[in-house]
Amino acid sequence: MCSDYFQDPLGYFNETLKLAMSSMYDPLPVLGVEPSNTPYPIDTLLENVKKKVGSYPQISCSLLIKGSKQLYLKEIRFCFKRRNPVSTLQNCPDDIDNVCKSVELGNY
Repeated sequence: MCSDYFQDPLGYFNETLKLAMSSMYDPLPVLGVEPSNTPYPIDTLLENVKKKVGSYPQISCSLLIKGSKQLYLKEIRFCFKRRNPVSTLQNCPDDIDNVCKSVELGNY
């Protein structure tokens, strides 16, 4: 992605690797959930992340059964400001991806 590390891609990789390994961004604790068969509303997940890390992520969903209205969490994406070092979170431009938007949000 875009960064201020254009002359130091290895430095960028190392900085992002540190962020990925940080417990601050461990998905389940950040989302405030435990594995369960009970669905969690996307709005709840977004608000839990905002409370824990201070910015809204992007939630990515998948449908395990095509045509189903049951969504499953695929990814949680954090957005960082484009600067050196890569450590300042910002709200992601879109809080949910198109797959999540494709199903009526009130149904789960």
